[in-house]
Amino acid sequence: MTLVLSCTGSDDPEAFAIDEEAREEMHDWIDALYRREAMVIRWRYDDDLTWREIGVKIGASPQRARQILIAAENRLCRYLGQPPLHGKKP
Repeated sequence: MTLVLSCTGSDDPEAFAIDEEAREEMHDWIDALYRREAMVIRWRYDDDLTWREIGVKIGASPQRARQILIAAENRLCRYLGQPPLHGKKP
């Protein structure tokens, strides 16, 4: 799952504007997360850091960093009224 939407590849300026709007909206949702969750999401998806690198930054194991990302992704899904990406489906 990529949380920051990529460009549609279209030459249509309107399509790019919609994509840009969706990207900004996703960043707003990420900002609504707990600070640590938002940082882990950005480091993983925007900066392409490894689990080990993220773990070092937050003072935790790589496994704990991944658990934080999973919790954040599931919280985003709840915010957006979607089923969770990980764990039990409703």
